[in-house]
Amino acid sequence: MKIALVGASADPQLHAVATQVTALGATPVTVDFSLVDTTQPLVLWGGRQTLGSLSLTRFKGAYVRQIPGPWPPVAEGEDGQPMVLGAWMAPFMLAKEREQAALGMLLEWHAQGIPLLNPPALTGFAQNKPFQLHRARALGIPHPRTCMTNNPAVALEFIQKTGRTIAKPLHGGALTVALTPEALKNPAVRKHLQNIRHAPVILQEHVDGDDVRLMMLDGKILSCAAIRLPEGPVLDFRGSDTYQGGQATYEAVTLSAETRRQAAAWVKSSGLVLAGVDLKRTARGRMVFLECNSSPIYLDQEWKTGDGISRGIARWLTGLS
Repeated sequence: MKIALVGASADPQLHAVATQVTALGATPVTVDFSLVDTTQPLVLWGGRQTLGSLSLTRFKGAYVRQIPGPWPPVAEGEDGQPMVLGAWMAPFMLAKEREQAALGMLLEWHAQGIPLLNPPALTGFAQNKPFQLHRARALGIPHPRTCMTNNPAVALEFIQKTGRTIAKPLHGGALTVALTPEALKNPAVRKHLQNIRHAPVILQEHVDGDDVRLMMLDGKILSCAAIRLPEGPVLDFRGSDTYQGGQATYEAVTLSAETRRQAAAWVKSSGLVLAGVDLKRTARGRMVFLECNSSPIYLDQEWKTGDGISRGIARWLTGLS
């Protein structure tokens, strides 16, 4: 029984899942589509489906950690900030072509009935934050008051009515930024707000409380824990030096039956089988849902809590759960 593990060869999460797949008597096979970047031959022709010497057929299941996406080539500018290189068009378009080839293979696996975590046909829209928020609202799931807009006047009105507010991108790739009515009294900040005319942004009420990461697979909870940092709560734990340095600890969290039901409904309605659900737990114990991640990073949580997340994924892939 072969199980495809799609992602970078050096990804520690793939190694963790591979260990558990092996323990269950199956054979893990790493499929690293980024090898195409090094001119490794990818052939999809009739019954021939290969990446280098690796056959891309007859898998029992597949864990899709990541496929290489198209990003413009960047370098560090004189001010230390990323700078898109002038000759960016050709490398970017080549990366898009490589991405489409990888997606085509995954879509074919899905069409053949091979179980995938998560199917690419689903994650394309499931990772869309506006869609997730629309689903939460439709299902009556508690989430922060939200405004998505590229209208500076509407954004200003929302911030003034909401008070403490955070801003984040619709697609991801940047940390959360704090905004307050007091900060917007600064002309420079108000001028900066005008930049959202170029693209919409997500504005949400700031919710104080513990950051909780819920790992859910096929409606079942694999792990649920509050993230603790040495410096205490921060606006976005992902940007914390201590979190990135592996100094976070985790406190097990038991969810109410209603919150479990809401989480399962939100993940399913968003089109996901495997998801990392981010929540805030307020001082009064209320759970507020933030977003679902289709390819969550969980290894630190698994190591420190002892929760068998990788084993749960391996059991699902091999058909044992």
